[in-house]
Amino acid sequence: MGGIAHPAGLNIGGARTDGVDVTAPTAVPRLLLDAADVPVATLDPEGIVTSLNPAFSRLCGRAPAELVGSHVTELAGAADQPSVLAALIALLGHHSTLEQVELQLDSLTGTSRRLRLSLAGELDPAGRITSITLVGRNLTQERRQVPPPGEAEPTASGASLVAALEPAVAGAGARAGATDRPFALIELRVVDAEGIEDRVGPARTRMAVNLVVDRMRQQLRSHDTVVRLSQSSVAVVATDLGDVQDAAGVCYRLLSTTMEPVVVQGEAVPLTLAAGIAVDDGSSGATDVVRTSAALLEAAAADGGGFRVLALGQLAQA
Repeated sequence: MGGIAHPAGLNIGGARTDGVDVTAPTAVPRLLLDAADVPVATLDPEGIVTSLNPAFSRLCGRAPAELVGSHVTELAGAADQPSVLAALIALLGHHSTLEQVELQLDSLTGTSRRLRLSLAGELDPAGRITSITLVGRNLTQERRQVPPPGEAEPTASGASLVAALEPAVAGAGARAGATDRPFALIELRVVDAEGIEDRVGPARTRMAVNLVVDRMRQQLRSHDTVVRLSQSSVAVVATDLGDVQDAAGVCYRLLSTTMEPVVVQGEAVPLTLAAGIAVDDGSSGATDVVRTSAALLEAAAADGGGFRVLALGQLAQA
């Protein structure tokens, strides 16, 4: 029974519980991680924080109530959000079993720190991800490097957002080429989300958007994929379609999720969605598909809602 205690932290199944390197978070009971004061949170398959321990709350410099119900990308600044999203997509697409990403976090107290997040999915017997374990590590504390105050936050580039979605789109394109049935990338966003937050508050807006995303999932088929891009936007990869009109029909069902009142804490929260749809037969590159849907989304949002659709590849010539 000797050798159970380790000065640098427990090591079980290759996973360190001191937050240094977590190579298999699912192998370590949550109770042990909490007892070791390791920052741990749990996400649902959409990337929404469902629970966290006190150590994770301290790491982020935010109260638990501010974190639960938020999307994991909200932990990062604009420049790092695509990297967090790419890690989430890689797990959901079963491209990997463990993802690690570094990000800059600015707490509400004004302090700034560099974090490393390790993400691993919990699978059900059918191999579907039911939850995601998130373990945090404070790199700034270890490196003793604190960014200078007042440093301007860089913005995310279109290229990095494209890179985040490319794995899921590339997989759908390969399937379309093999089955001769097109697919669609549908990007949706709540119109004027900031204005809605100003009217009803961030917490109520967040809950309303989460309810709408739940409704979206109910409108989709089992082989369609929903990827939460941010707190107010999602992407849907719909495969095995018949034609462009079929893709528009899927989008209409998604947009209809806001036709029924979204009631949060007894108050209706008015939400309007805009969408961009790129339909492809697998002959276009993933980058072209992602950029097309994003541009169409911006056009629809500028019009105050609704959707824009464009066929790519050989479908454009039909």
